[in-house]
Amino acid sequence: MATQVRKINCTACGAPLELFGGHKVETLTCSYCGTLLDSHADFKILKRHAEDNDKRSYLPLQLGMLGTLKGVEFRVIGLISYRAAEDVWTEFCLFSPTHGYAFLSWSNGHFVFHRRERDIPFPATSWAQLQPKHKIRLGGRSFRFYEAYPAEVLDVAGELPWRAEVGDQLQLAEAIAPPFVLDQENEGDEWEYFLGEYIDHEVIAKGFGISLRPPSGVHPAMPFKPSALGQALSANGRWFAALALVVLLLLLVIGSGERVLEQGFYWQQISQTEGVETQPFEVKNVDRLVEAEFSSGVNNAWLWLEVSLLKDGEPLFTTGKEISYYHGVEGGESWSEGSQSASLLFKVPEPGTYQLQLSAEGGGSGFQQGLSLRVAEGVLLLRWFLILLPLMLLAAIWPLIRRGTLEARRWAPVLEDDDD
Repeated sequence: MATQVRKINCTACGAPLELFGGHKVETLTCSYCGTLLDSHADFKILKRHAEDNDKRSYLPLQLGMLGTLKGVEFRVIGLISYRAAEDVWTEFCLFSPTHGYAFLSWSNGHFVFHRRERDIPFPATSWAQLQPKHKIRLGGRSFRFYEAYPAEVLDVAGELPWRAEVGDQLQLAEAIAPPFVLDQENEGDEWEYFLGEYIDHEVIAKGFGISLRPPSGVHPAMPFKPSALGQALSANGRWFAALALVVLLLLLVIGSGERVLEQGFYWQQISQTEGVETQPFEVKNVDRLVEAEFSSGVNNAWLWLEVSLLKDGEPLFTTGKEISYYHGVEGGESWSEGSQSASLLFKVPEPGTYQLQLSAEGGGSGFQQGLSLRVAEGVLLLRWFLILLPLMLLAAIWPLIRRGTLEARRWAPVLEDDDD
């Protein structure tokens, strides 16, 4: 049902005005001269003040505009702008002949659809003394107190179901249960409650047939909205994380290979100029890796090993490995760095018998330590699955991380204020 339109001339300046609101409209503020008129007394002048229409900043909706929200056609019949500290926002008064009055709050591109709440929440007294996140109940829904603050009316235009004037002061408080928000308004001795629901700006744009800029920042009632990419990452991450875990456990059982040599050396042996040769060991599987693990009891010292792989007494390659370990106490706290072990991975060109030639030098207070060697063939690398598993777990919980980030940003302003 379309809103019935009435036309009058402003009783102050004579400008033509269109009226869209129902019988509960109490005041009309002329959009030309700013005069406040009493709609119940033949539009008698209640108060004159200069209209700031030319200085009014950008507003996404204009008086008289029609739009559909929640399946109901509403018309914008009035607006009222507020200021609280550094924040400025506008509430548009909407009217439907079939559904009555509603209010659409707009702040930094965010929209909240409000309607007057007749039920009384608990607690029903002033929320100004509550701590952030204190529970407030309304019906079967639980809200968490967000903040309370004084506000001032900056601008008024069009029709409103109550009397509002520029300069009016009121106390506001809000509690949230995203996407819902419960507002408590106190002006004088009267308490009123409004239940709001956060509406995506794209829904508003479609409903009113307009283009809107994306919102900025985080609104207290803004719900978490997982992206399609985040949902896909989470779904696939759970599956691949489970697979990576199974493979990793399997590799832990069979991937360590078969030990083919275990031998120990004294410092005097490995520190010789010509080095020392290990006992021969046999490698059968040339398709998999051979791993040589070296360990030494170096203490606040370092050890450098020259390692050569020998086949029939001839070196196939030579490389170096460092073992170093340091520890101490500084500022009353213990610290350590390095490791007392090192490993070497390699492949052999053909099945057969091999040896390692070892030569060492070192430095520090405790480098003249013995050396233990273990060689295993048929080794499978775990490192890629050790990398893959946390990456897949990260993907699986990515929406939870984003939700946590949103919650931190949502509560940061009031929790920081509370800490101060």
